[in-house]
Amino acid sequence: MHSKVKCRACDKSFIPDPRNLKRQAFCSRPECQRWRRTKTQRKRRERFRKEQVLTRRLKPSEAVWLRKNPIIIGLVSVLVGSTDLREIEAFCAAASHRGSQILRGGLLDDDGKGLESKVIKRQ
Repeated sequence: MHSKVKCRACDKSFIPDPRNLKRQAFCSRPECQRWRRTKTQRKRRERFRKEQVLTRRLKPSEAVWLRKNPIIIGLVSVLVGSTDLREIEAFCAAASHRGSQILRGGLLDDDGKGLESKVIKRQ
């Protein structure tokens, strides 16, 4: 027989699921599960608020990549002429959007033609 554990939400004893003996901290009562999910969501949201400004506009994967490559932040800072992270973030988001438009062929030049047409003419 498995030992009982105290629920972190209601303080009542319960027998944890055999597959999660060491990790289960909440009983299966709906109120306790709701409390567990609410607590987890708050913790996750708080973690994102504490992270750097870059995660607000960029995809999390892009922000992580930028943090791992500080030279990019430095180069963007020189291009923008500012050390304000919000300005750097805005530039990176705009550059990322523009780059994806160029790759899709959706960005138009002054002639009203896509940039693809210039590349084809040069070849």
